[in-house]
Amino acid sequence: GVIRFSPEQVEKALTTVPRQVVLGARESRYKVVLTPNCQTRFMPSGTGVAVIDWETGKRRPSTTLDVEQFVRLSHAMTELDIARPVVTATDLPSLKTDLVEFLAGFRHTTKHFHHRVLRPENVATVIAMAEAVAGGSAELREEPLISVCFCPTSPLLMVPETARSMLAFAANGIPGLVLSMAMGGATAPATILGEAILVNTEVIATIALIQTLYPGCPVMFGSVSSVMDMSTAILALGAPERGVLNAILAGMANHYGIPCVMGGLSTDSKHVDVQSGYEKAMTAIPLLGRAGVIFGPGVLNSGNTYSLEQLVIDADAIGGLKKMNNPIDASEGRRACDLIKAVGPGHHYLEADHTMAHVRAYWRPGLFNRELTFGSQDARNDIAGRAQACIREHLESAEQEILDRKTADELEKMVKSALEDG
Repeated sequence: GVIRFSPEQVEKALTTVPRQVVLGARESRYKVVLTPNCQTRFMPSGTGVAVIDWETGKRRPSTTLDVEQFVRLSHAMTELDIARPVVTATDLPSLKTDLVEFLAGFRHTTKHFHHRVLRPENVATVIAMAEAVAGGSAELREEPLISVCFCPTSPLLMVPETARSMLAFAANGIPGLVLSMAMGGATAPATILGEAILVNTEVIATIALIQTLYPGCPVMFGSVSSVMDMSTAILALGAPERGVLNAILAGMANHYGIPCVMGGLSTDSKHVDVQSGYEKAMTAIPLLGRAGVIFGPGVLNSGNTYSLEQLVIDADAIGGLKKMNNPIDASEGRRACDLIKAVGPGHHYLEADHTMAHVRAYWRPGLFNRELTFGSQDARNDIAGRAQACIREHLESAEQEILDRKTADELEKMVKSALEDG
């Protein structure tokens, strides 16, 4: 069937959309509050079915262990504001993997956890787990520890199972991300503006549906859309058009007053290399200061493959992107002028009190190499090698279990029961 909204119904629905979305966390320091035009935050990409094994370098199907490791790295990387499982546990029954992936989120991070469900029957178990960790349904509604994403099927369709799952979460007050994945030239018009209009229509129509049935439910406007490569027919996630398209859509979300999540830090490269670096920069920089959240760290291969090494490298780059996004203190101008007069021509600023007060203000990379000398040429001097050392350090030192044993056992019983039910 076709759902049709009158302009008046859409306008009414938009008036009930919260202008602030609270993404709660078990530790208050990780709480994220999204508003239109807020400072940009970052979360990993997802949810793929293959990884580049960080120890062997071989591509293989993702497993339950990979899910756990991606959650733990998402938690350990301070630059990442929100955690995700990133990949799918393909070693489990295909329509139940989301339950085990949510369980990994509850067990291995105290950050806000974002994911999706595969069918409506799984929603009740996810809600029950979240309530057990939050301390009850009222506590979960007040500061949701989880949020979920749902993708319209471009152009202008919604799979029934997706709609039912989305509305089941909305009934429980869980923030929902409406995430379009349109492909310009295939499932959307072949111009950036035409595709932007289609994506905007899909997202606003879905938000109107949610708000009509559950007024005031927290929602986010999202797009991981891009264009089709006309030679290979892939969804080109590293295309420069993607950065422009999603920057336009972020502007639309801010116009409506809806917090937004946009795809960036994306690449079509199969490896951690020069191509992945420049494509990730092209798709992220246009979104700074526009998107509330940039969604993409860890992704390779047009979203078909994921990498712990890439996740760690992206996290390091995010530190620089956040620095670029910091506002400039306008009051500093007068102090700088006084200092320049005092130091005068031909002298340096190394010993100035002003320099000492700001010496730690510059961003310093954790993995990128700024040394003047070449040094040794072993693998550890390569950025991928340094990323591997970082992964090993975090996986060996990080707590295996963040959740208390009693609650963890309760959640495991819920998931086991749901898996046994078919």
